[in-house]
Amino acid sequence: MKKCLVTLALGEKHRQVFARVRPGWEAYAAKHGYELVVFEQALDGQDARSPAWQKLLILDQPQTRDAERVVWLDCDIALNPLKAPDIALGVPTEKVGAVGRTNSWPPVWDKILAEGVADMSQALAWKEGLAEPALQSSGDYYAAYGLSDAGEMVNTGALVLSPAHHRPLFAELYDLPGAPDPLNQYEQPHLSHALVAQGMLHPLDRRFNRLWFDEMCALYPFLLYQDPKDPGWESLVHLCVQAAYTNSYALHFAGCVQFLGFWRSDVQDWRDFAKLFQGKAHA
Repeated sequence: MKKCLVTLALGEKHRQVFARVRPGWEAYAAKHGYELVVFEQALDGQDARSPAWQKLLILDQPQTRDAERVVWLDCDIALNPLKAPDIALGVPTEKVGAVGRTNSWPPVWDKILAEGVADMSQALAWKEGLAEPALQSSGDYYAAYGLSDAGEMVNTGALVLSPAHHRPLFAELYDLPGAPDPLNQYEQPHLSHALVAQGMLHPLDRRFNRLWFDEMCALYPFLLYQDPKDPGWESLVHLCVQAAYTNSYALHFAGCVQFLGFWRSDVQDWRDFAKLFQGKAHA
C-alpha cells in the first residue's frame, strides 16, 4: 500500500522552516512506511491567492495520485518520531482525519484551568494595545465566510486523506474564489465546513496537531510578552517548547513560527531533558 506524507514549502522562508523539521519527518516516514513528498514549487503558478489554497491540489499530482493514503502536514509542524504512531491508523478511507476544536482543547483542562484563558487573537490584540475580540464561536467563524454554522471547526494543518475518495471535493473547493477572506484563513473555513457538514470528518487525537500558541496561552502565559531586560526569557521558552514537544506527536507552530527557533529535535522524551543540563543522558 502506497502512503505519502506531503507538504508544501514554497519560498525561502518556508524552505528554511521545513529544513529545521525535516529530519523528524524523514524518521517518521521511514518508521511508518510513508514516501515523503515535499513540493517546493507552486502546483498552480497562475493562482494569486495564498499558497495555502494549493493544499487542495495535492491529491492530483503524479507523486500522490495512485496512493491509497495521503497525509498532509503544514511545513511548520515538528513531528516527534519517537512518540508518534501512524496517524492514518483507524481512519476509514472514506473519511478525512483531522483535529477539530472540540478535541483540540483537552477536556481535562476545563477541570484544572480557571476561565479566561486567552486565545491567539486576544493575546495578540492585547499586546498591540487593541481591543480584545470576543472568543469566536463556530457560528461567527463560518458566518464571516457566508457559511452556515457546521457546529465544529477543523484545523487543516494535519489531514489524513484518500485520493480516490477526496479528490473531487478538493477540486470543487479549489475552484472557489477565496475572496474576500476577512479572517485570513485561506482554504480552512471552506474545507472545514465541507468536512463537518458532509459527515466526512474523523476526529484525530489532538496530539497529531498540537498548537503551540494554544499551549502557551493556557499553560505558559508568562512567555507571551518578553521583557527585553530579562535574559532568562529565552531559556524559559526553550524549556516550555521542549516540554510541549515531548508530550506531542506533532507540535504545530501555526501563526508563531518564530518559536520554532527555540525547539530542538533531539529532546523527544522526558529522559532526554538530561541532555540540556548534563554532558550526556542517563543510560
